[in-house]
Amino acid sequence: MTIKRLLTFFIFLEVVSAISIAQNVFVDNQANQLIVIPAVANEMPPLISPTVTPAPTAITPVPGEFCLDVPILLYHYIKPLPLAEKLGHAALTVDSAYFDEQMKYLNEHGYRTASSEELVQALLTHTQLPPKTVLITIDDGYDDVYDYAFPIAKKYNIVLNLMIPTGLLGKPNYMTWDELKELSQSELVHIYNHTNSHAELTQLNREEKTHEVHTAKEQLSNQLGNNTVVFSYPYGSIDDESIDVVKQQGYVAGFSTKGGTEQCTSFIMTLHRTHIGNSNLDGYGF
Repeated sequence: MTIKRLLTFFIFLEVVSAISIAQNVFVDNQANQLIVIPAVANEMPPLISPTVTPAPTAITPVPGEFCLDVPILLYHYIKPLPLAEKLGHAALTVDSAYFDEQMKYLNEHGYRTASSEELVQALLTHTQLPPKTVLITIDDGYDDVYDYAFPIAKKYNIVLNLMIPTGLLGKPNYMTWDELKELSQSELVHIYNHTNSHAELTQLNREEKTHEVHTAKEQLSNQLGNNTVVFSYPYGSIDDESIDVVKQQGYVAGFSTKGGTEQCTSFIMTLHRTHIGNSNLDGYGF
C-alpha cells in the first residue's frame, strides 16, 4: 500500500470516528457501505435501567381469626351407577343423573360456585364472599370427570375444583394428560395437587412426603403451567409433619375430608368438606 493510500485510509478512519460520536453508525456488510443515521445535536443517550418484571402482588394475610360459612362439596366417581357397580366403584360413586340434578339445583336456587383460590384469598384477607357461595371438589382425576362431570358442569355453568394425583394420569380409569390439559383450558376448571401417587402421607417419612408433594407440583407446573398454592390430602390423611411439608413446598391452604361448612383461618391447612352421595342437595341443608 502506497503512502498516499495509507494517508487516505487514516483520514477515512478519523472521519468515521468523528461521525460515530455525533451519529448512529453501522455497516451494511452486504452493500459494503456505512449507513449513517442522523442524531439530534448535543443529545446524550438516556440512562436505561434494567427492565424488572414486577412480581405478582402477594396476598397479605390479615392477623386474627376469620371464618366463612362456605360448603365445599366432595365427590369422587361420577358415572352411571350400573357402570360403577360393574367396575367396583359404587361405594364412592354419585350417579351422573343425580349429579346433573344436584348441579341443576345449585344453578336454579341462586348458588354461586367458586374456585379454591377465591375462598383462600377471602379467608386470608378477611373478605366476605357473595351469599350462597359453594365449592365443588372432585378428587382423584378419574376419567368420568372428562366423560360425565365436566359436560354437566358446562351445562349449568358450574366451577369444578379437581384434585389430581399426577402419577396416576393415563392409568386405567384415570384421565390422560391430554384430557386434563383440555379441561384446564376452561374457565370452569381449576386443578390442584393431590400428590404424585395418591399416597397416604401419614404413612410416609418426611423425605417420602416431600417427594410426593414436590413431584406432583413440578408435573402440574411443567404440563399445565399450574402454580396453585392450594393442596388436597389423599384420604384426608394429615399429621403435623405432613402440614409442615406442604407449607414448605409453598402451599398456603389445604383440603381435608373433615365434615362441616365453616371455613376458618385457624385451620386453613385443613379446610372442611362435605361428602355428597346419591340424594338431593336439600337433604344436605341447601
